[in-house]
Amino acid sequence: MSREGIFLMIIFMVLVLGGCLFAFLISMLQPKEQREPQPRGPRITLPTDKKVYTFTLDSELKSEEWEMILNAGWSFITCTTEQRKEYANCGPDSPSYNKTYWHYVFHNKQ
Repeated sequence: MSREGIFLMIIFMVLVLGGCLFAFLISMLQPKEQREPQPRGPRITLPTDKKVYTFTLDSELKSEEWEMILNAGWSFITCTTEQRKEYANCGPDSPSYNKTYWHYVFHNKQ
């Protein structure tokens, strides 16, 4: 390769690397978007047209949820738990762990 070819290659490499560095610096200096956490909806929505209400949660009912259900005229029938094997990265080759789910059943007294 001639000296002119080497010189042109060096200039080309400097321009490409300089452009990449410039783009990286611009992306780092721009303010990051501040995402506000989305307000989570209620875990339980009581039906108005059923006599029996069943639902499944991945944790036990909280005391304020118990109060809401019982004050709305529902009576507790039963609760069962179930162990399920969950995978960390969506596949059987991923690490797994056991997770407990609670199945609740309520009856409308009204």
